Order: sequence, then C-alpha cells, then structure tokens
Amino acid sequence: MSLDAARDAWRDWLKSERRLAGHTRVAYEHDVAAFLGFMTTYLGAVPTLEALAKLKPAEFRAWLAERAREGMARTSTARAFSSVRSFFRFLDKRGFAHNASIAAIQTPKLPLAVTGKGNKTRHVPLLPQALDALRAYRDACPFMAALAPRDAFFLGARGGALDPAIVQKRVREIRAGLGLPDSVTPHALRHSFATHLLGAGGDLRTIQELLGHASLSTTQRYTDVDSARLAAVYRAAHPRAKG
Repeated sequence: MSLDAARDAWRDWLKSERRLAGHTRVAYEHDVAAFLGFMTTYLGAVPTLEALAKLKPAEFRAWLAERAREGMARTSTARAFSSVRSFFRFLDKRGFAHNASIAAIQTPKLPLAVTGKGNKTRHVPLLPQALDALRAYRDACPFMAALAPRDAFFLGARGGALDPAIVQKRVREIRAGLGLPDSVTPHALRHSFATHLLGAGGDLRTIQELLGHASLSTTQRYTDVDSARLAAVYRAAHPRAKG
C-alpha cells in the first residue's frame, strides 16, 4: 500500500470509526502532514510506509527539536505528537507499518498551572498514578488534538468543556448507589482533602496554595475543624474525658 492510500484509510477511520468532529480531524491531518513534510526534507525524499517503519528515535527527536527552534509552543508540539502517534498506531493496527521507536519518545512536558474556583491558580502535585490516569484519558479522548493551550482538559461528549453539573450529577448517582449521605459532594471532597492533609501534619501555607485561598485566615478555618474533630475523638476514647 502507498503512503497516500494509508493516509486516506486513516482519514476514513477517524471519521467513521472514531467519529471525530470535523475540526478535530482537520487538526490531526494538519499535524501529520506537517510531520511528513519535515521527514520529506530530512530524508531527502517523500517517505514511504517502509521508510516510516524504519524511523529511529533520533529522527522523531529531530522533528521535535525543529519545532522548538521554530518557537512552537510546547502545548502545540504535544498535540502534534499525539496526532502523529495516533497515525502510527493506526498503521500498526492495520498491518501497514510497524515502528517501535515512537514508543521510546516521551510527550513534551507541559507546565502545570491549574486554574480553579474564583479564577485562582493552584500548583498541584500529582502522584504517578494520577499522571498515568490523565495520560490514559488524553490518549483515549477523541478531541485532544484540537485543544488550544488554555482549553479545558476534561471534555464533554461534544468536545466542549465538561460541565460541572455533569460531574455533580455523577457524584449524586454514585452517592445513591453506595447509600452515602447527601453531604457527599464534590465540594465536600475538597474540604476532606484539606482536612486530611492538615491532620497528617501538612504545612498550612502549602495547603493554602493548593486550595487557592487568597488569605491564610481562610485556610486557618480548617485548623478549627480539625481541632474540634480531635477533641471529639478524645472525649469518646479517653477514660477520664468529660463531655
């Protein structure tokens, strides 16, 4: 099969099987076309499927380095790499070309600036398990290729920002299924997170930054909650405690 025929089959797959929106497919196709254009110059000829199968990690890195030299944003390069990786996975699945080298290339690292409630920025540490889950979501989501740097990461069924009401509804469904009280809400999870951190000896300033509180006095309210909880535990457990 020729490269052009493989690209046509890939476009049909994006439309009929993955059912991507038109603008998303255009973004994927643009990224792959730009990659193939670079490889045409780099290799000195339009690459064949056989040539793509023989690409080494150094050649993928050369493409990434060229984008950096051209001043491309890391977010744009990460999106382009996701598109190219999708193309190579398709070629592999269909038996058109297999390239093991692309798996050795890491997606360009992106800055972690999270904007939350009140339009405040949080610096959020992520456990490896959370990062793995986010990467899995990114790779599975059909709309990722079209995202701009400041677009929402979690998306709805039509590709727009995920509505908080959808999350709240899902929490209500899970709550009902588990027989939990109505007080179990997404906002309650935020309070629980802060209280547990404080109870485990977390620094108040760090917790303030994670919650995005403008004032330390707002965060200090959690010390009152934690002190009250400890007092209740003491009264219930200590043999000489008085009510």
